[in-house]
Amino acid sequence: MKFIKKVLPRSLFGRSLMIILVPAILLQVIMTIVFLDNHWKKMTIRYSESIAGEVALIVHGYKIHHQATIIPNTLKSYFRMDIHLEDRNIEYNRVISQGLWEGWVVKYLNNALSYHIDEPYEIIYDTKAATVTIYVDIGSKTVAIEFPDRRIFTSSSYIFLLWMVLSSVVLSFLSLWFMRNQVRPIRKLAVAADRFGRGLDAGVFKPTGAREVRQASKAFLVMRERLQRQIDQRTTMLAGISHDLRTPLTRLKLGLSMIDNQDDAKDMKHDIDDMERMINGYLEFVRGEGDEATEQVDIINLVQHVIEDHKTEKHRITFDGGKDRGEYLLSVRPMALERCIGNIVRNAIKYAPCVFVSVSKDEEYITITIDDNGDGIPENLYDEVFKPFYRMDKARNSETGGVGLGMSIAKDIALSHGGDISLSLSSKGGLKVNIILPL
Repeated sequence: MKFIKKVLPRSLFGRSLMIILVPAILLQVIMTIVFLDNHWKKMTIRYSESIAGEVALIVHGYKIHHQATIIPNTLKSYFRMDIHLEDRNIEYNRVISQGLWEGWVVKYLNNALSYHIDEPYEIIYDTKAATVTIYVDIGSKTVAIEFPDRRIFTSSSYIFLLWMVLSSVVLSFLSLWFMRNQVRPIRKLAVAADRFGRGLDAGVFKPTGAREVRQASKAFLVMRERLQRQIDQRTTMLAGISHDLRTPLTRLKLGLSMIDNQDDAKDMKHDIDDMERMINGYLEFVRGEGDEATEQVDIINLVQHVIEDHKTEKHRITFDGGKDRGEYLLSVRPMALERCIGNIVRNAIKYAPCVFVSVSKDEEYITITIDDNGDGIPENLYDEVFKPFYRMDKARNSETGGVGLGMSIAKDIALSHGGDISLSLSSKGGLKVNIILPL
């Protein structure tokens, strides 16, 4: 089964075309076999029997009557054969022919002659001259009987096979054309869904094609509208909450600054600062879900810009970019992607002495890799760190300024571009983060 899955085409167009062509080809093979066995073979055997009977009659006439001139002239008018005597020595039966088709015809003629004639004979099929010559040894002389090759097989065989092949080719091209028209709406739907999944503008998309395809397209449009409405409502709600919370916090900070004994207000100020950091995290999350337009940017330049903003110490961040910068162009939301990369780089800088950033590319994806030589994260927590507000005891506390949204925001931005973020053990000893973006 695995071998069959590897051989089968993967696209809907290829599989649909296979469903059409495979039965048609099998039908042609079966029809060809049945035709060759029931029609062509039987007709060729009958023609061979007729020719063999005529040749036996000619040989019998020569042996009995010994009339070297009368018999040939008479038989020429009756059988339409060129008959003459030659000095040719034939010791055993021999067949000379060229080509597969001609070999089959001569084989049936040889079987018929061996049944009707006891004398040694020789059959020569000249494909260029389109003639068959039979030499029969009658003792002192050899009878040469020449006739057109159309007398031992029918040309309708060629015509039938030719029409069958040509009609199949024409019908296959028609099927190809119709199938392309049927698959085109499905491809458009897949492109629109992929662009929407990446956060790109899907453009004007109209349901076309078969009824089922139109139903799927309409369902996609409804789904896209619902998701977009939910995203807008979520963004508006979080923006409103963050804005409303800032006002009382500002009043609280102002009130605390007017207290005479600042030592008593120290803990309260600390709580307010934590709440402000959380609100800033909410606002950052809102900006990540905003309506930023996509642009064609060079990923290497974008990564370098992020590194320059976070490079506080010399040689602390090592960057290994690709050689061919023109090949790293990608349609993204630049500010959102910078925020995604920046969140990962900031975490690496906080908890590791050295950070190593690289960009690579294959046929399908551009991968941004951030390695560090810190303590890393336990493997069983790889999925947990992407949950909103999740904090590790040592690495996710209020003293470091984290509120547990950095990795969640980075993951969300990567997913909105149709990509993903994966964690693994780094060869440097710490954590390895791969930001995968589809081309």
